[in-house]
Amino acid sequence: MGIVADLHIHTLVSHHAYSSLRENIEQAKAKGLVAIAITDHVYGAPDSGNTWHFGNMVIWPREMEGLLVLRGAEANIIDMCGSIDLAENDQRVLDIVIASLHPYCVKPTDRRAHTQAMAMAVQNPCVRILGHPASVYYEFDEEEIVRQCVYTGTLLEINEHAMKKTPQIAAINERLLKLCMRYRAQIVVSSDAHICYEVGCFSLSHTLLKHIAFPEELVINGSQERVMEMIQASEQED
Repeated sequence: MGIVADLHIHTLVSHHAYSSLRENIEQAKAKGLVAIAITDHVYGAPDSGNTWHFGNMVIWPREMEGLLVLRGAEANIIDMCGSIDLAENDQRVLDIVIASLHPYCVKPTDRRAHTQAMAMAVQNPCVRILGHPASVYYEFDEEEIVRQCVYTGTLLEINEHAMKKTPQIAAINERLLKLCMRYRAQIVVSSDAHICYEVGCFSLSHTLLKHIAFPEELVINGSQERVMEMIQASEQED
């Protein structure tokens, strides 16, 4: 299974990342990708871009160096009601909004609260991806969240960076993927690159998908056609 687009990438705007927009583009081209999304952290993070950064992304050309570059953000879920820290006007101008739980924004509490936070976040029509739900910090009702993602059309993310950093996350992802197979939930495989050399690297994810024979048609960024359909659907919703 080939991944043709990397839809979760950070730049120097997220201060704990180490590569520029151009460096990420060059690496993506070298990897043979057709599209990337730049999704820096939103203002609730300690080292994020400010609101001017996300609103001003409208000046970006649709293609840079022959690569489709999507305007995005990784928003923080900031409470157990599923609110995110990205202003509504910024949500509307972006191509992709990822909503993720991070301990620096929401202190982990219990399974029920974590499930509610995720379930409410994916109700937001601007949220396209539920970021790295598999976590050692946030236990949640996995079946319920997969069902909610199906209901709202939200993509569940399999995050390469998280598995590389914390190997036990692979087991959680395997459970989620099997539930996605049962409920026909679509997923996105992302590098969550914090340096350009991680862009387009999905070896752990590939191994996991192959191990469980995950259906290729459920991987949204497994084909250029599905990526373009996702973008067109997002534009129509706006």
